Amino acid sequence: MTKTELFQILSWRLGDRDDLNPRMETELNFVQDYVLEANAWLPWFLVTEESEALLVAGERRLPLPTDFLSELEESALWLELTDGTTEELPKGAFDVLARKHQGEGKPLAYSVQGEYFHLFPIPDLPYKVFMRYNQKDSRITDEGTPSRWLKYCADLVLAELGFVLAGKHIKDAGLAAAFQADAQASWKKLYDRHIAQQEINQARSMGGNS
Repeated sequence: MTKTELFQILSWRLGDRDDLNPRMETELNFVQDYVLEANAWLPWFLVTEESEALLVAGERRLPLPTDFLSELEESALWLELTDGTTEELPKGAFDVLARKHQGEGKPLAYSVQGEYFHLFPIPDLPYKVFMRYNQKDSRITDEGTPSRWLKYCADLVLAELGFVLAGKHIKDAGLAAAFQADAQASWKKLYDRHIAQQEINQARSMGGNS
């Protein structure tokens, strides 16, 4: 589905309100940032491929990727060693790690504070690290990279956007409630697919897919 098609369907469901299109544009960005991508759990299609970054010797901080939303529960930072092998770095509380790992050396753990990964101890060499994380999707437009939100759950985007427009702009409580019910059903459907996808990945990692 395209953004144009989404807006057309939504204008019909709001009572043939083509006059709301300019508001839809702005509210769509709000819904993506503060509803869809601010959810307590994030769907599988936002998980990145493995990315890499280079640490700076003598610098504890590594900036989070610009498209970073959150870490994955099952994935952490991986450090490439001088012999080419990798090892996982456990995550810990900043204060605890700062007391435990002082000075410089091979990083043994990390913490996340603000917009940075913090390595402990401070890297003594420009090590390479690898990571996977939940990634912000591109803006929902008709140009450029297609939106993953529209690809996998256009019904959810429509329902959440419709809920905002019906409740905040048209101020129709009954219509807003109908969109809210649609959104709840769409979140449930997406969550079921998300869990199924995780189970498939776990089965593959154990050597089977039955």
